[in-house]
Amino acid sequence: MQRIMLPTVLGCCSVFCMAQAASGAPQEFTAYIGGFLGQSYTVDWNGRELRYSVRGHGKTTVHATLRPTESQWQAFQSAVERAGVSRWRPKYFNSRVMDGTQWSLRLKDRHVDVQASGSNSDPLADGQPNDTPEFSAAFEAYLKGMEALLGGRTFR
Repeated sequence: MQRIMLPTVLGCCSVFCMAQAASGAPQEFTAYIGGFLGQSYTVDWNGRELRYSVRGHGKTTVHATLRPTESQWQAFQSAVERAGVSRWRPKYFNSRVMDGTQWSLRLKDRHVDVQASGSNSDPLADGQPNDTPEFSAAFEAYLKGMEALLGGRTFR
């Protein structure tokens, strides 16, 4: 009887694992954005769900667990491509500003493998640094894609 049940359990597991691999969800995904005086936003993917946190004034004020649909993952992947994330450098830093926005992204999926962060600087579409006070169009595309993935929740 144990011999019959073991292949059945393994068969179910392999079907589940294949379904996970076929989805648009990434293998690794964490992101952060925040300002010196304002709120900060964190997103962590654990392979099954996204954990979204908003922190301000020393305490977490919002915490949500989300399960994006396949179409939400596909839309996020399109936003990542529009933003040129695969061309992003590991670090962006603008030393002329001391109290602006800090951000980080770790994303690994079948299309991109990037670990990038910035302090008062973000990437242009070609991966070059944008040292202006406004977000670049590329970074804005990434932020909009993130907010869509989060079901309209703020991430900026």
